[in-house]
Amino acid sequence: MIIISNNNRVISSSYKNVIPVEGSPMEVLYEARKYVHIGYGLYGHPLAGNDRLWVNPYRTVVLIGPYKTICCRSVVAIEKSIERLSLSVSYFDMDPSRLDDYGLIDYELFISMIPEYESLIKK
Repeated sequence: MIIISNNNRVISSSYKNVIPVEGSPMEVLYEARKYVHIGYGLYGHPLAGNDRLWVNPYRTVVLIGPYKTICCRSVVAIEKSIERLSLSVSYFDMDPSRLDDYGLIDYELFISMIPEYESLIKK
């Protein structure tokens, strides 16, 4: 598992294989795309389920692999996510009064995937 994030809560967590990204959520998606194109698969969708959260300045993407072949679903998902985010969001909400909340939301979304991943590994 590889974790790509611009969220300090995730970066400073106890999880290994965290690749820190400085910059916007778009930079996180671009970094994830590099890994998808060399054989990693997306574990979960890289966009939040609620489009109001797309202005969240923090993004965490979880990848699994590498695999011997490139996952077409992951390629399509990351490319469409980059396209949708770039066309839908004209700014990321950097209001200092909301940054901590946004960081917590991204962290909680990330953490919610981990038990499912760990149960897959045990099987």
